[in-house]
Amino acid sequence: MNSRADALPGQWSTTVRGSLLGWLPAIALLGPSLILTATDGGLQDYRKAQIVALALLALTVIAGRSLFIPSWQACVLAGTILASGGAALLGWIAADASAFLFSKSVMLVAMFLLVDQLRERSFQELMRSMAPLATLLIAILLLGLLRNWQALGARPDFVGLHPNLGGELLFASLLVISFAAPGWLRLLGYAAGLAALALLQSRAALLGSLIIIIGSEAWRLTQALGWQQAVRLSAGILAAASTMALAALLFLPATANGVSTFFGSQILLLDHPERGVGTGLAGRVETWRAAWQAFAAAPFIGHGLDQTLMPNGQAIHNGYLALLAAFGLFAIGPFAVLISALTTAWRKDTHRFLVIIACCVVFFFNARSFNLNIFPLILWLACLPWCKPGQVDG
Repeated sequence: MNSRADALPGQWSTTVRGSLLGWLPAIALLGPSLILTATDGGLQDYRKAQIVALALLALTVIAGRSLFIPSWQACVLAGTILASGGAALLGWIAADASAFLFSKSVMLVAMFLLVDQLRERSFQELMRSMAPLATLLIAILLLGLLRNWQALGARPDFVGLHPNLGGELLFASLLVISFAAPGWLRLLGYAAGLAALALLQSRAALLGSLIIIIGSEAWRLTQALGWQQAVRLSAGILAAASTMALAALLFLPATANGVSTFFGSQILLLDHPERGVGTGLAGRVETWRAAWQAFAAAPFIGHGLDQTLMPNGQAIHNGYLALLAAFGLFAIGPFAVLISALTTAWRKDTHRFLVIIACCVVFFFNARSFNLNIFPLILWLACLPWCKPGQVDG
């Protein structure tokens, strides 16, 4: 009797410790984004939150009492940033050697190495722990959009954020929510997130979100029913949707035309004078050309992290070209990490594979190669060698 009572405090402390170790990484990874949205884009508070996030990750690693030799993926990602920073300090490249850029490089290196120490967990477990915070983040972003609903057509800043950054936050949140075990939480998050992306007119993030939502739910359906029944059910849903669309065209042509016009003009912006068809993908083709020219001018060591390559200060808006322009041939390392993660996840972790695919699509239109923002950070974290997930539920 006494021995059992004596064991209870130890069991309680173990439970509390395990719970904290599960939540701290989630708070560290999504907490800064919540701070950013809650403070209407307050960058000073955001930077402080990122420092606190690294401290929380370090606390998690120390409390876990298990240190690993860094994986080659984490070493390559950290080494790429360190090599570029070293070249800048030595004057080999004409990069901005500001204190901010130096601190950002150090924080990125620390982020990769610290999260790499959590790899005995599965990526699925990490993402599930982040799902409640991701749902809260989507709610804040959606409310921020609705609060300024009169200016939605002009893509205004909302909660102090640029629309592109808002799209990245929403996309990353939907990636996380796709791992949530309760089906109702996923559906709620999907509906709110897609609505916010449609109002925000963030097309790349919307495309990536549809890829992860459709892909992950189709995979779940296959896991539950088997391939044959899943295909039959999907075909039935597709046939029903096609029948409804055809009936609308035949019996309600004005409504169907109005819906298609709204979708093409207000969501896809096909006829927008600055972002529609014939604008060179909103001027991004010009930035891609400039990025390739910048890579050709310094193909070995690049121009350094976060260096502006356009004379007007416009970002590149292509993560792959940004890697080449920033790091030159050192970019081979991150590309190798990405390819390795795709091949490994394809064999062992279908959901993580779908996350990487969706991220790769959005990364094609992203303005940054490496960043502490949850996207594209979540792409590189997904590329670390996580343990194989356990039984999938939900």
